[in-house]
Formats: sequence, C-alpha cells, structure tokens
Amino acid sequence: MFNPLKGNLGPDVAIPKALECKGMAFGKDGHLYTTYKIAILAGVNSDIAHILAYFSQYPDIDPGYNAAELWLDKYVPVGNDKKWIEYIFNKLHSLHGGDDSAIKNRKETLANLIQELYSQKEYWKAGIFIHALGDAYAHTKNKLNSDDEVAYGEGLGHGWDSFFGRDPDKIDRVIVREKYIAYIKHLYGLLRTQSANDSEFNDFCSKIDVSFCYSKTCPTFQVLSDEDEGKVDNFTNCMNKSMRNLMHKEIDDLLNKI
Repeated sequence: MFNPLKGNLGPDVAIPKALECKGMAFGKDGHLYTTYKIAILAGVNSDIAHILAYFSQYPDIDPGYNAAELWLDKYVPVGNDKKWIEYIFNKLHSLHGGDDSAIKNRKETLANLIQELYSQKEYWKAGIFIHALGDAYAHTKNKLNSDDEVAYGEGLGHGWDSFFGRDPDKIDRVIVREKYIAYIKHLYGLLRTQSANDSEFNDFCSKIDVSFCYSKTCPTFQVLSDEDEGKVDNFTNCMNKSMRNLMHKEIDDLLNKI
C-alpha cells in the first residue's frame, strides 16, 4: 500500500516545520478544503486553520487509518487485526451502525471533544475529531434528522451503496448536500470567534443551497479559491514530508474519548 508520509517526526514537531515550508502537493479533497474554508470564515488564525484542515484529512491520508485501505485488509485472513479495523471504522470514520438517536449522540460527543481540545490548543487532535464529525453527517442512510436515518456500519461501510451510485461522500447528490450544509453550519458554530465573517459564511451556504439542485443532482462548486487551494496543498505537502505515521496508541488514546 502507498504511504504518502515520508518523515519520522511526531505532529508537535512536524507542524512548526510545515508552517515554515513551501512546496507543491496532491489534489483536492472535501475534508481538507472544507475545514480550512470554514475555519477561516469562523475567524480562526490561518496557521491553526492549516493544522485543523490537515488533520481533518489525516485519516484518509494515512493508509493505516484510511477506510478504503482497511476495508481490503479486513478480508485478508493473515496479519490483520479485524477488531482494530472495525474500531477505526466505528470511531474514526463514524461507521457505527446506530439509529437516529445514536447519530445525534455521536455528533454531540464529537462536537464537545472538538471544542475541548481546541480550547486546550490541541489543534491536531481537534482536527482528527473534525474528520469524525464530518463522517458522522455523511456516513448515514436516509434523510438528515429523520426518524429512519441510520449510520452505515462497521461491516461493508457504505461500499455497497457507493458501488450502486448512492455514494454518501458525493456532495452533488441532494440528500448528501443537505447533510454537508448541516455539517458546515455545525462546524462553523464550533469554531466561530469574535472575528468571524457571518455574512460571507451565509453567502457561501446560500450559493450551495439545494434550491439550485435539479432532480437528485446538485451543481458542483469550488470550496476554495485557487490561491487558497495552493496554500493548503503546500502545507499538506510539507506535513507529509516531515510527519511520521501516527501510532496506534496515539489514535487509540483519542478514540477512547468517544
């Protein structure tokens, strides 16, 4: 499996190095760009926004925590810990299989953890939970906040639905767009500072509203300007050069809080 992480430094050492580094990086991603966008609109310092954005994407960068990679590993009978993989699915990617009540409880727990860690300036840890919060909105079946909304589970995840064109991560689908908008409003509220730009945030939300969708499909949109994409990509590339893979204990210590 391809591992983009090239360094041997932990997050607390890799972050300041990356903030000083310049370079090019790989392409776009929903968690990465969305977190940066919402953090900046919420008035978060640019350096902190970069950290939150990178670690909100980290679980999909590191093959040891990437759901697609682990799903394949799960069905290899030798050398893989099935219980650990399902634990990562459940906690990190919010594939817990719960009903509408469990979904609401998971979102509330993650929101509290994000605020707690952010207030303690544990930004990279808050970023990890931002990933889980985004997935807690995305990785569900049926309409947002309905009685029959249910989370995808640890087994197949959303692989089957994705294969048949019902990918919960595709925000050009109306049902997913509604969940995406609810998620960014929640995240904005969690990160909002006295310097927040409420009017620009509301404008961003209005431009991607489902009222612009036709039938079951919504128009695509660009989360960040080309300039801001470049900034985020640069930081991501610098982190990948310096950062080692997070150890199981580091992730486990976080996920045990959920």
